[in-house]
Amino acid sequence: MTLKEKATRFLNDKAPDLFEMLKTTELTKDERLDFVEAFQFERAGYHPVCGMTKVCFVFDEFVIKISFDYKVVYPFIDGVVTKKVVELEDACETEYLAYRKAVEAGLGDFFFETDYLGCGIYVQERCEESLQDARYFRDDSDSTTKEYSEYERECAIDALVESIPEEEAEVDIDEYTTVGDSVRYIDSYLKEDCVTNFLQTYDSGSMVKLAKFLFSYDITDIHDANVGFDKVGRLRIFDFSGFCSSTRELVKGEKV
Repeated sequence: MTLKEKATRFLNDKAPDLFEMLKTTELTKDERLDFVEAFQFERAGYHPVCGMTKVCFVFDEFVIKISFDYKVVYPFIDGVVTKKVVELEDACETEYLAYRKAVEAGLGDFFFETDYLGCGIYVQERCEESLQDARYFRDDSDSTTKEYSEYERECAIDALVESIPEEEAEVDIDEYTTVGDSVRYIDSYLKEDCVTNFLQTYDSGSMVKLAKFLFSYDITDIHDANVGFDKVGRLRIFDFSGFCSSTRELVKGEKV
């Protein structure tokens, strides 16, 4: 049974009220109140986890995701606090399209499987533990959750760049950037200790391909709270819709 089939069957059989609410409720992120509609889900027995652009419902085998439709902000205009409602793009759709691009590029293993259930509702494999949480609860000697020094991170990236054959390193990705450049600055996409921790799971060749992919689709802000371990202990990415980036336009094939 596929991930999509599992999730659809579960929602239809075990959580039809949640399924209906997700289909019919417009969701609003408020700078002051956080998640405006959270109470109605809590009252029905479901516990939403709220991010900057998405709302998640975590179950045993998968996570149901849906994007916020609106954001309420309170800008100062002429010295007066005003209320402004902004319509948001579908970050879950962006993430789903990015996953499909990753699979096409042979990089699906780096990302938790993501699929579309319809009506703006998405399903993703469940992350067992984020890298951020693992640092607090795992033994410090565990190399997959180690916190590296800035020097160690720089050395790891240097070694990654040096692993690229010279002829490949000089290939242009765009007008300004070569393959070597995309790898040199991989830590602008994979933040903090993600690069060094990923190198405990994946070989340098795969990491070079990942760097090119993240650069090509401007998938930014992948930090230790957006990556985590699956059921067999592989470190993978679960939040990859980009943030203040061109990811949406790029995965949709639109001009930037």
